[in-house]
Amino acid sequence: MVFIAFIYLRGGSFLDDLAFMILATPIFFPAVVKLGFDPLWFGMLIAITVMIGMVIPAPGSHRESSPCA
Repeated sequence: MVFIAFIYLRGGSFLDDLAFMILATPIFFPAVVKLGFDPLWFGMLIAITVMIGMVIPAPGSHRESSPCA
C-alpha cells in the first residue's frame, strides 16, 4: 500500500490530479480490494495523496535563474 501511495504521490506531481486518478485507479483498485482494504478508505487515501502530489514540484522542473537572463 505504501508503494501505491508513493506512485500516486509522484504521479500527482507530473499530471493533473483528476487525470492521474482516472488513469491509475483502474490499475490499482483490483489489487487493493484483493489485499482486503476498504475501497472507501482507498479512495480517500488516493485523493489526499494526489492533492499533496500537486503541491510537490516534479523533479527537475526548477531551474536556477540568474538575474542577468
